[in-house]
Amino acid sequence: MSAETNARARRRAEKGAKVLVVPFQCGRGHELSARTTFIATDGGPNPTGWRCVRCVRLDAWNAHYRGSESAPAELLDETQFNRQTNSKFSPGRGWTDRVRFLSGFGYEVPDPTPARRRELRDAA
Repeated sequence: MSAETNARARRRAEKGAKVLVVPFQCGRGHELSARTTFIATDGGPNPTGWRCVRCVRLDAWNAHYRGSESAPAELLDETQFNRQTNSKFSPGRGWTDRVRFLSGFGYEVPDPTPARRRELRDAA
């Protein structure tokens, strides 16, 4: 996250705006990024929580098949997910500014594919 984005998040937090921090991984160990996380809001510009998309898909699969079959790989493949958008507000002016991903792959950077994230980690 850039210094400018951190400064904006701090200013909003000081003014009382909610800043949601999403951990690096969910409880099951899935990496969380803007593509793999669903952000819940209060109906306005404030984020109120997050859910791991892979966990939601696994829970739905297991509820349907009751663990009799293992989930297919494409069900959890990140390339099958769509990045959540800031639909009610213009880009960069709504809840996406109030979400910080500890993985570093949030809404302030272009959508990183798994291959691009590996490249960025290898370069670091």
